[in-house]
Amino acid sequence: MYEKGFRDFLYLNEILPYKNNKNWKSLKVEHKIKTPEEQKSDKKNLTLQFENVGFKTGLYLYENNKGEVLYIGKGMNKNEGILERIKSYYQKACNGDFKPKNQRHMDLIKLFRTNFGEINIYVFHMDDDNEAILIEEILTRELKPLYIQKYRQNT
Repeated sequence: MYEKGFRDFLYLNEILPYKNNKNWKSLKVEHKIKTPEEQKSDKKNLTLQFENVGFKTGLYLYENNKGEVLYIGKGMNKNEGILERIKSYYQKACNGDFKPKNQRHMDLIKLFRTNFGEINIYVFHMDDDNEAILIEEILTRELKPLYIQKYRQNT
């Protein structure tokens, strides 16, 4: 019963579907393990792409080229935001510097150490931390990302 309510909520508030949705911005990035020099180049590329997004805080969703949702997260720190969140996770995971605090962090390490080729990163603007936490949880339950273990086990 709650699942249908969550789904209705997401569609009613135009959060889903995320593809071809004016509320979600889409970025294409190459996702593979890279040398430190390639990582620097990628950071500049990501920075340029995110400047065109027009906002810093909100949710992000990774999708592979098969259309499978890989991961959903949030970047709500006004000073860093989504871009810095993604860049720091990626760099730390590739360098082996990532110190996982929980299972979700372990899932992130697996994600960032996998070569996917080209992926889409969808970003959704949100200013309210509490709202972002709630929407992230509902989206994660609905879309069941491949790299969030607790949802993989329930499918």
